[in-house]
Parts: sequence; structure tokens; C-alpha cells
Amino acid sequence: MAFLAVSLWRGGADGAYLEYEVPRRENQTVLDVVTYVQRQLDPSHEELKCGEFLSAWEYSLDQQGKWTGIIRWWPGPKWFHDQKERMNRKGGRGAGEGVQR
Repeated sequence: MAFLAVSLWRGGADGAYLEYEVPRRENQTVLDVVTYVQRQLDPSHEELKCGEFLSAWEYSLDQQGKWTGIIRWWPGPKWFHDQKERMNRKGGRGAGEGVQR
């Protein structure tokens, strides 16, 4: 099976391009490629939510209701806890101070 190497932008203004390998199909559209990547990511998002690292995520849609390729994540309680612990080990302020939840 042949694969396409694709780059999708992740993370808004502070993001970066991430590389994915997508199976090549006849008459494949950009939406087909993005949908494939989304389906690969959903199980990971569910696992992170169960572990309380994520509280939620969304796939941003354009005015026609099609996915733009942008995913927004909201940190969960475990993420805030881990950031606070990390900052405490460094002797700094806890992460998430001043961050609205």
C-alpha cells in the first residue's frame, strides 16, 4: 500500500506542522486525509481524557461545517496537578496560577 506524507498545522499561533503518513487512495480529497488523521487521534484523546490530562477537545469547523484541521485542547485536573508539582520541584510558582479553568 502506498502512503502520503502530509503535514498538518497544530496548535494555533504557537503551533507547528506535524507529519503524518496517510494511506493513498484513488480520488482522495484533502478532507479525506484530514478525516483519516482525526480518526487516528480520537482514541488518544479519549485515553488522555480518562486519565484527566484533558478535560475536553474540539475540532474547529469552518462556516460550511467542515473541519479546518485545527484541534483545541483544554487541560484537565491531572495536567494542572502535574504542572504544579513540576514547578514546585524547580522552586518556582505553580503552573496554572492565573489561568482560568
